[in-house]
Amino acid sequence: MRSGDWFADRFGLPRPATLEGPVDRGLQGQVWRLTCSGRAYAVKEALVPIDPAQVGAAYALQLRAEAAGVRAPRQLLTRDGEPAAYVDGETLRVFDWVELAAPDRELDPGALGRSLAALHRAGGPAGAPVDPWFVDPVGRDHWRELLAELTLAEAPFAGALAAVTDELAASEAIMQPPRDVIVCHRDLWADNVRAVAPGDPGRTTPDPVVIDWDNCGPASAAGELAMVLVEFGTSTARARQLHDAYVDGGGPARLTGIGDFTMPIAVLHHLVELAARQWLAASGDLARGRAAERVTEFTDDPFFLADGHRLLDAVSGSAEPAG
Repeated sequence: MRSGDWFADRFGLPRPATLEGPVDRGLQGQVWRLTCSGRAYAVKEALVPIDPAQVGAAYALQLRAEAAGVRAPRQLLTRDGEPAAYVDGETLRVFDWVELAAPDRELDPGALGRSLAALHRAGGPAGAPVDPWFVDPVGRDHWRELLAELTLAEAPFAGALAAVTDELAASEAIMQPPRDVIVCHRDLWADNVRAVAPGDPGRTTPDPVVIDWDNCGPASAAGELAMVLVEFGTSTARARQLHDAYVDGGGPARLTGIGDFTMPIAVLHHLVELAARQWLAASGDLARGRAAERVTEFTDDPFFLADGHRLLDAVSGSAEPAG
């Protein structure tokens, strides 16, 4: 990793600068803490190649969303006016540091609904089709083939995954083509929608901070609303509050049936499949352990078709905006 002074020079920050970390790690990147003249910044180092066009699209969506009222850490530009530095195949970006609380599915539902409404108002038309990751099923036959491989390899989670396979296939049977497609964040799980930590001077409102915009792109607005309800609508009352705040905040999407849960079902199932495949391919205990944790995170708290119907019932008849 490059030095703190290198980042200061590239992004127009004062020297001396120090770099610590990594202080956090996700599936596609890790975060370092950069300190310049007593002020902290977050350096995001991508662990997988990112197309500069996608970096630009993520930056543009974040700017539009911030202008609409979404909270996000300000992204700095390089001295050349670019949203990232590209060096030796690496994609490096710098953001204002925000001390975030741990992932929490019990965030203020009204604030979540308002933030999602603002994000969708800012999304804009999509100029490309929706990626299959967000709309296609894994498929019953593929689940069976994967389970056979996992069982043969004595994966510790094979039994738990086998126990839910029929439910996974039933959920995939309701999937439908996307509608009301706009540019969406597409990764609004609790890891990426956080409260500001206690003690941080930015903790002045219940509005969450939205991070990790790299995955943005075309998606169903109704599907993303369903995704947020799956993650944060942990009770009937919370789901209704979140949905009503979204509608009252001018959010354009409406849930019209169980098929609107296509997006969260597809994403959750593909994430499980990916983690299982990574477990099979991994050679070390650490990599296998991380992959197994991602599978058991789902099998310990799965999303089934009945859960989608519960959420639909919760928001059914919710108030439409006046006028």
